[in-house]
Order: sequence, then C-alpha cells, then structure tokens
Amino acid sequence: PFGDLLSVYINQSFVYSSLSESAPNLYQWISDDYYSFYPAGIALTVGIASVIAAIAYKIPIEITTDRLIFLSFLSVLITPYFLPKMHDRYFFPADVIAIVFAFYWPRYWYAPIVVGLTSLVTYVRFLAGGMVTLPLSWLAVVLLIFIGVLGRQFFRIFRERRIRDRA
Repeated sequence: PFGDLLSVYINQSFVYSSLSESAPNLYQWISDDYYSFYPAGIALTVGIASVIAAIAYKIPIEITTDRLIFLSFLSVLITPYFLPKMHDRYFFPADVIAIVFAFYWPRYWYAPIVVGLTSLVTYVRFLAGGMVTLPLSWLAVVLLIFIGVLGRQFFRIFRERRIRDRA
C-alpha cells in the first residue's frame, strides 16, 4: 500500500538502534550514545534537500538530461550520507547512477570509481565476516569530499545562470 511506502523509513527506525548500520556516512563519527539525537539528523537531511530544491526553484534553469542526472546523482548520495540509520545498501542507487553520470559529465570520470570502490569495500567488510579493510570513517571522508565537489559544481551551474540573466 502507498501508506506503507511513505512510512518505511519511520517504521524501520524503530527496529535498529544505531545511527549507522555499516554505512560510510556522517554517523561514523558520532557515537551511538547520541542516538536520541537522530531526529536532528533527519532535520539536517531535510534542510540540505530543501536548500537544493529552493535554489533550483529560485533560479530556474532549463532541465536538460545532463542536469537531471546531476541532480539525481547528488540526491542519491546526499540522502544516505546525511540521513541517520542508513544501511550500506542504500548507496546502491548512487553506484548505478554514478556510471550514467560519468557519461554525461565526463570531467567526473572518477565518480563510478569513488562511489563504487567505497561500496565494494563496505560490502567486503560484511561478506568477509567483519574483516577490517578500511575503517568506515575513512570511507565516509572520501564520500564527504566527493559530495563537496559535486556541491561546488551544483552552485556553479546556478551561478552561471544568474550571471547570464544579469547581462
């Protein structure tokens, strides 16, 4: 049912008791002692998504295929990175879209490598029974840097439009 689809995250949030379920995200640096603050993480994620949506709405640009893929890729990276209680598997859409993204944005040819290797290392940790390959906090740093690179490009796209509109 549609209602179940809308409430999956909320319903599952009562099942798990840690801020990150083996996901290389922001919550690798926050102790589960602060578990009660997970609503703040939800607010942070909604805030970031709202800022992106507001900027995209305020400075309307033509939504081309490459821009749509860019925004899709950015959103599937931001959501599991900043949302608490995420599992490693929630980065799978980013793994897939990263490949398409690299074809439309060739200057980011390394996107599927960064995102894919991050996921691969995370999955190997699980599949090898907890064998330590790289700390998840290091992988979280890699993803945060990459999200920053994409964020900078996002602001460039909209700044270019604003400069052209003033001329």
